Amino acid sequence: VAVALPPTSATAASGPWLSPGGRPTRVMVAGDSVSVQFGEALQALALEEPEHLVVFNEAHLGCGTTRYGARRIADDEGGPVGDVCSGWGEPVDPSTVADREVVSWVTATEVFLPDAVVLHISPWDVGDRRVPSIGGDWVHLGQPAFDAYVLSEYR
Repeated sequence: VAVALPPTSATAASGPWLSPGGRPTRVMVAGDSVSVQFGEALQALALEEPEHLVVFNEAHLGCGTTRYGARRIADDEGGPVGDVCSGWGEPVDPSTVADREVVSWVTATEVFLPDAVVLHISPWDVGDRRVPSIGGDWVHLGQPAFDAYVLSEYR
C-alpha cells in the first residue's frame, strides 16, 4: 500500500496533489476493514485539504479482492465469501453506489472517476480458499490454479 503525505505549504501551491487541469486529486479506497480505516484517515485529510484531495471510501468490512466460494485463515473452519463482497466486479445502478449494502467497485470507479485507487491486499486474499471455478478442494497461494485466479481478480 502506498501512502502519500499531505502537502506542505511549499508544495501545495506547486500542485503535486492537483490532477491535470488543477482540480483536487480524486482517490478511491477499496478493500476490507483495513481499507475502511485507510479510507477514513484519507477522508479526514481531505476535509482538511478539500482544495487538494477528494476521497471516496468504497471499502467494506470483510470484502477482500478475491471473490466467490469459501475462505479460511489458519486452522479455522472457514466460511463463505458473502454475496455482497462477491459482487464488487458486477455493475450496478449508479444511484446505488453510495449504499453501504452495495459493493460494486466497477461502478464506483465509473461514477467517481478516481485519479488513484488504494487497495489493500488482506488475509481474506491470502488464506486458504475453495473457489468453485477452480474445483472443490482447498487451495492456497503457490498453487498454479489459485495463483492464476488471484491474478485474474487483481486485473
